[in-house]
Order: sequence, then structure tokens, then C-alpha cells
Amino acid sequence: MNVPFTKMTGIGNDYIYFDGITNDIPVEKIITITPELSKRRFGIGSDGVIFILPSEKADARMQMHNADGSHSEMCGNGLRCVVAYCLYKLFDKKTVTIETDAGVATGWMTEDQQVCVELFGEPVVQNTNEKINVGEKTFTFTRISVGNPHAVIEHANIDQIPLSTWGPVIENNTKLFPQRVNTEFFEEISPGHVKMRVWERGSGETLACGTGAAAVSKVVQQKTGFSQIKVSLLGGDLVFEYKQGKFFMTGPATYVYSGSIDLTGWK
Repeated sequence: MNVPFTKMTGIGNDYIYFDGITNDIPVEKIITITPELSKRRFGIGSDGVIFILPSEKADARMQMHNADGSHSEMCGNGLRCVVAYCLYKLFDKKTVTIETDAGVATGWMTEDQQVCVELFGEPVVQNTNEKINVGEKTFTFTRISVGNPHAVIEHANIDQIPLSTWGPVIENNTKLFPQRVNTEFFEEISPGHVKMRVWERGSGETLACGTGAAAVSKVVQQKTGFSQIKVSLLGGDLVFEYKQGKFFMTGPATYVYSGSIDLTGWK
């Protein structure tokens, strides 16, 4: 059985997209082999897979799985790519609505061919000044939900931190985070502009995480009062805006290539 797919990336946060509106997609089978498909150099290579499926609430529904196959409620960079795919491939519309497990988002293309998405409310600060021990270090973090869980930590010189050591320890502290957690370290570059690195549950360090950047923007917005926050990630920049109770994310969504997978022989 050959299954078509599209590879897309949002500032380096790359996923394999399966169009379940146009095609008959064996979702459960693909979830099972997602760890193999996602392997760099051995598979297609990705941060996971995203299914674009029919929806009763919106134009389409987005279902996302990390590189290890585990389910995640939302992915900001993936959401922008789903919006772009729907606008270019599926619907003759200028604006589309996308159902996610965190809520329904609305997206459109800007004049400079970026994707702007109005998200389902602002990130929710669940707690501040919590402590977590990682070896001999103790970090203070802010617990935030953007439909999925985040631990946001302000830290100096984030380019130098051993994220591959700290990240897994924080992610798998199930006493604090029963469903595991995405961890963001950020530092201020200038007023309203920060940079961050992210350790994503189920995927490790990635070049970008849209919901993680949204979580960081909320911490910065509360700290500074700015209504527009620029977040620079390893793969590129995202801009977040807070306007009259509405929350917007703007950034690129890039087509890479299309192909098909022969599922014969996959276990």
C-alpha cells in the first residue's frame, strides 16, 4: 500500500504530513511506525508526524504525534504548516479554521507570505516560581499550558547550557509532570526580543517549538507589558501579539517535498 505524504517545516520544526481529507490514510499503522519514519538518516527524518483529517468543528482537524510516536495536543509550527497546506491544497479560501486537541484556531497568509494564526486564547500561566532539581542545580520555572504542558526557565548564556543533559531529566520528572513536559530556556536580547532553546517531550532538542515560544512570550509579556514579543529560536523567528484579548502567532511555513511510503513490509 502506497501512502502519499508531504514534508513541511516551520523554522526547522519539521514534520511528515498525511492528508486524510483527500486520501484514505491508515492512521494507526503510521503511528506505530512513526519512530522509524522520523529517524534522521535512516527514515524520512522528522520531529514527528501530523495528520490532516476531516472535522465536524472546523475546515480540518490536526492530529500530531512526536518522533517517538507519543501523542501531543498541539504544535504551533505544525499548525502553521497545516494552515498553509489547507490554503494551497484543499480549500479555495483566504482563511481556514483548524481543530486541534487544544481548541480551534484560525489562520491566513500575510502579504509577505508568512502564516498568521489566531490561537484559542492566550497561554495559561498555571504556576510561577516552582522549583526543580537537576543534579546539583535548582531551577525556578513557570508552569504554562498552551494546550500542552511547558516549563519555562529564564537563564543566561543559553547557547552554552547542556540541554541534552538537563532536558531529559526535566521532561521525565513525572512527579512534577505526570504527562511529561516541554522545557524552554530563554534569555533577553533586547526589550521585547528574546531567544530560546527547547527540549520537546518525545522528540528531544528541536530547532523550534511554536507552543514553547508562545509560552515564553507569555512570561515575557507578563514581565514587560509589551503587546508584541519576538522569539528567536535555532531555526528562525516567531512573532506573538496580544490584542484585545486575542493572541496571534506569525511565522513561516515551508514546503520541502512530497513522496509516498510503501507500507508493505513495515512492522
